[in-house]
Amino acid sequence: MLIKSTRPAARSGRFTIARSALGPCLLAASLAGALSVSSVHAQSMSSQQMSYDIAAGTLDQVLNQFAARGGFLLAIDASLTAGKTSLGLKGAYTPEQGLRQILQGSGLDAVADGRGYRLRAAPGLSTRSHEELEAVRVQAQRESATGPANGLLATRSATATKSDEAIMDTPASVAVVTQQQIESLATRTVGEALRYVPGVAVEFDGVDSRFDTMSLRGFNADSVAWLDGVKLAGGSGAGNNWTLPQIDPFMLERIEVLKGPASVVYGQVVPGGMVNMVSKRPTQTDQRNIELTLGAPRQLRGSVDLGGALGQDGVSAWRLLALSSDTESRTDHVKRKRQLLAPSVTLPLGENGEIVLMGSVQRDRGGSDYMWLPAYGTLFDNPNGKIPLSRFIGEPHFDRYDRDQDMAGWAAVYDINDNWTLRQNLRVQRIKSVMESVTSDMYSFDDPSEGGWDWRTLERYANRGTGTSRSLGVDTQSEWRWNLGEAEHTVLLGLDYYRGTFDARRQTASVGPEGSGGLLDLYEPEYGATIGPFTTLSEVSNRRHQTGVYLQDQVSWGNWRLVAGLRQDWSSVSGTSRRRAGEDDLGQSDKATTGRLGALYRFESGWAPYISYATSFEPVAGVTAEGVAFRPMKGKQTEVGVKYQPDGANWMASAAVFDLRQTNRLTDDPIHGFPDQVQTGELRSRGLELALTGRLSPNWSLIGSYSYLNTKVLSSEIPEEQGKPALYTPRHQAALWVDYTFTGRTALAGTVMGLGIRHVGSSHGGDIDVAGGGYASLRIPAHTVADFRMATQLGWISPELKNSELSLNVTNIADKQYVNGCGSLWTCGWGLGRQVSLTFSGRF
Repeated sequence: MLIKSTRPAARSGRFTIARSALGPCLLAASLAGALSVSSVHAQSMSSQQMSYDIAAGTLDQVLNQFAARGGFLLAIDASLTAGKTSLGLKGAYTPEQGLRQILQGSGLDAVADGRGYRLRAAPGLSTRSHEELEAVRVQAQRESATGPANGLLATRSATATKSDEAIMDTPASVAVVTQQQIESLATRTVGEALRYVPGVAVEFDGVDSRFDTMSLRGFNADSVAWLDGVKLAGGSGAGNNWTLPQIDPFMLERIEVLKGPASVVYGQVVPGGMVNMVSKRPTQTDQRNIELTLGAPRQLRGSVDLGGALGQDGVSAWRLLALSSDTESRTDHVKRKRQLLAPSVTLPLGENGEIVLMGSVQRDRGGSDYMWLPAYGTLFDNPNGKIPLSRFIGEPHFDRYDRDQDMAGWAAVYDINDNWTLRQNLRVQRIKSVMESVTSDMYSFDDPSEGGWDWRTLERYANRGTGTSRSLGVDTQSEWRWNLGEAEHTVLLGLDYYRGTFDARRQTASVGPEGSGGLLDLYEPEYGATIGPFTTLSEVSNRRHQTGVYLQDQVSWGNWRLVAGLRQDWSSVSGTSRRRAGEDDLGQSDKATTGRLGALYRFESGWAPYISYATSFEPVAGVTAEGVAFRPMKGKQTEVGVKYQPDGANWMASAAVFDLRQTNRLTDDPIHGFPDQVQTGELRSRGLELALTGRLSPNWSLIGSYSYLNTKVLSSEIPEEQGKPALYTPRHQAALWVDYTFTGRTALAGTVMGLGIRHVGSSHGGDIDVAGGGYASLRIPAHTVADFRMATQLGWISPELKNSELSLNVTNIADKQYVNGCGSLWTCGWGLGRQVSLTFSGRF
């Protein structure tokens, strides 16, 4: 069937066809149409030379880059290229000449089939050369900001500018965790996936598998995340912080981190940055993938990923993701189950557009492994020894956390002409949660003798929280591409709107007989205490609105890349908050103007130094003791950095230094005291970040990162905070993951072995009273853990398993026991212990 291209492929030397989400689909259609016109065209193509500069790598990577550059289809039997490498290609070649050069010594050759080329075993060199080989036809296309990346390295992103741009052209710090990295490290949460990203601290407040806890450049960001460029909602206010979403990494194509203020394109956001998750989308390539995982602590997990083309129009496609898991935590009596279903479909919008309809239904059931333990027995010595890593301080018959999470939306793009593109991203979301837990009362061990602690008996109380969060987010963009002399402009005008509602109730109750304190022996626990009756602590019902208009211009002028942006936001909150002390009306409106400037210079050698300045804002609900409404907190950052990627290299390095400040922070009122607050607080964060990611050779791949972070409270009305670092912000963090792929004609060909080391430096915890008056800061010690992976292809067992893999992953190999969070003497948490998983993955 002839598929007609609706747009020219280039303008003024720019591949404008790939500048929107529709670009890859239209490019694929253009290539398919061009290659199916006639054999005459194929003959013409085969005689045309093009210049290539492709680095050495695995054979399938080199072939994919060669076909993408040459613009032709290539049919491949995946078992033929498995375990093989190529020295790459440099120089001018026709497709046939280039294929011969790349395949030299591989035992393969390529034959024209009328629409492109097909790989086969060279006659006489393989016992399978005369067998009928099932070919898998693939279309070569450039990487896009919403599609799969090539291995560990992503080269394009839309998170920083909302336009599909090369990361090397972006004057900002952008880190991308690809799908291969998610799979290689066997990550089960977004937080785990970010362990190797510089400037990001995760799991710093004890282990909590229900939520993704993280901070960016010293600023807490665990309740602020975006999915496909649309903000995800979570409940907050009056101490209610459990109605938060959690996106399973299985749903994601990539996880992207933009560091530094991002308000100019995303509105209210913490100054440290934001996390944007990119969903898996339908593709024209058939998807028939299955995964089964067994693990310890007990882990049963199964998933399927199905999809493919719908019809012959080159655009319509479908995809269905399904997952079921049943796991046990390292904490006793804690089990969790998850069921997830995420369908999506891509449909054409006329001849020049498409819309991707996406939805997901997720059900989480089980308990919580977030345990508040005393510092004595975790951070400090206890005469009874260390508190076991598996200790559960709740009640098995009572504790639970259930979450219903539903989402639906679309991502639409329409090309009015070659230079004007319209886009819209929309998502509606509903989260309903129930939390019941028994926890420590945070004050003391039981004191039966009234002469001192017994160092083992903990007093407890019960919590119950219910919450419902609903939100609508929509972002509409208009992008123009035009030239002014030698300067190429990409102008983005956008309007986004967010509306969220949140209703919650929090209750508390005694544990055990009245007056008993719900005592639990931390070293010989006995469970079965009665719970109740409950009394209400707080109820909150609020409505939040935000509207933002933004304008951005990206300029490409010779080797210069410039970006400038300006945004105006209007936000409001309304509702009620009821506590034991009374009822407060929530009613506040704010507005803010934010901006960004950045400049980058691309040297021919691959170096790209840049400088940027950006601002941010966050609304703050509430009033001072005098009844004056709080102003938004403001952030500003200056950043200088450099990126490096030699021509043709499959790796990228970056370095950045920054000075980041946040003003209008809340602090205790020096006149009226707590709970009244004023906005005289200021926090400064300065740092250095280094990163290196990609394939260094056909055998070696690497993920390396280092960050130095110096945070300081510059202004606070709380004396013990003044001049101190921010909580849970280690000054030094370093991580290194290296894997080796065996190649050649050996029994281990295709096997991958990986080893990772993660170091988290010491950090500042909460403040505690000391004898004689005053305060002292808890110091959370540094820790270093190692991870391991081994994966092997199973084609050697049977030809039917040629696209199957068995992988073994171990995190925290030595099962190191360490404290990763301590907010007070009674709220410390253990880090994650050793986890082992064995995964079978197959493509059929």
